[in-house]
Amino acid sequence: MTLETSISETKLLEITGQVAKPGQLEIQVKNISGAPLGEPLLIEIKLPVEWVDERIGAAAGNARTSDSPANMVALEGIVDVAKEW
Repeated sequence: MTLETSISETKLLEITGQVAKPGQLEIQVKNISGAPLGEPLLIEIKLPVEWVDERIGAAAGNARTSDSPANMVALEGIVDVAKEW
């Protein structure tokens, strides 16, 4: 499965997702604007809980009751990101 979406209004990002192997979804976010992003960026990805690792499902449950920041939790140690992020 491959899904490709661009944020067409601003032409800032290209987002590509693919199933690398069973149980592993890879999502690539590429800055196609030609300029550094100067502001913090929040990317929200919604997937059925059956598609994600049980640790992510548990984190989603914890996010529902999080006050600071509201409805969010860190996924540090659960997901991998590029070193530049």
